[in-house]
Amino acid sequence: MSDRESDENWLVSEPVMAQWHDNDSRKPRYLGFSSPASWRSHLVLNLGLDMLNSKREALFWFRLPIRVKSKSAKRPTKFYVYFIVELDMFDVKGEDQALSFSLLSVPPAVQLGFKSSNICQSDDELIRLRFNLKKPGFVVMPKAGDSPFEPSAVNQEVLLALKSLSEATKFSVYVHRKSLPTNRLETLCWMVQHGNLQSRPRELNTLYHGKGGEVNAWQNFILPPGQTAVAGPSDVNKQADSFFEQKSFSFAGPPEGAKAAPVTGPPSEETQVVQAKTKEPAVVEVAETTEHLPAIVESIEKEDHPQAVQRDEAPAAERHASIPPAYNQTVSPAPPPSTSESATEQRPPTRATLYQTLCPAIPKA
Repeated sequence: MSDRESDENWLVSEPVMAQWHDNDSRKPRYLGFSSPASWRSHLVLNLGLDMLNSKREALFWFRLPIRVKSKSAKRPTKFYVYFIVELDMFDVKGEDQALSFSLLSVPPAVQLGFKSSNICQSDDELIRLRFNLKKPGFVVMPKAGDSPFEPSAVNQEVLLALKSLSEATKFSVYVHRKSLPTNRLETLCWMVQHGNLQSRPRELNTLYHGKGGEVNAWQNFILPPGQTAVAGPSDVNKQADSFFEQKSFSFAGPPEGAKAAPVTGPPSEETQVVQAKTKEPAVVEVAETTEHLPAIVESIEKEDHPQAVQRDEAPAAERHASIPPAYNQTVSPAPPPSTSESATEQRPPTRATLYQTLCPAIPKA
């Protein structure tokens, strides 16, 4: 597979830390790693570009684990909720770039989160993605049934932070730079702004072992008084203050035939995330079978292996229960030219590697 093919079809699944301004308090908020302070999990970004058969699809999915009191067992139950940003939500006509990135200074709270998790030792190893939306994203969560879920105190904090993030139209995401080569980010940012990209189709009724998911149904969780919310999309008129005053790389109008900046070093495809040593209560978790998967999931050949750069950010059992999609890597129409020579040449898979998103089941009440 050529360098250009690799840059056009790729997926990464990386632990990240998000930063934004809360709509109500106007104060900066953070989510990921040690934020909230007693949280022992992390926010993961599934980010990718697929140019297969001229579909021009992109993926912006965040997922995080939530633990709630089990309705049928003594131990807590864990499932994932998904914060999704679709392509039509980006503000491509605004003054700021819809999606951009920078290698500038990192806030102290973000530095602390990454360093305490042993992912990096210096903020020079981090890269910032800046999202500029015209309307907020949305959160997919399981249906509660007869009674709402009872999350622990720290998981209540996580849910409230996620709710605040999902209502923001401007936010930053920090990720280890080795997982996202500069040439790929340049292509992705340019395509979001100019490439007529589309999002992967979604079908919520097949999620959570066929029980279905709901959008922004915050009343499905028991939250502190005054913090519950009604179902339905977030108010698109609520705009978070723009606190991104640092300059970012802009791709609003690259000249015809312009070359992308070369990568400073070859991306490491074997790098692993070293998790902080923590103790968590045992949880009930059942892997979702392939009988009930969203529309983005199709048949998967056993001998196929995802070609994406992925880090071992969680134990094998947990990753199997929430494996992110993998893109097919096939020749397709090219976005803006790139001259990167850092990508490693690989043989194309014997069969098409399609999306694989396995969601944990929710035990019956």
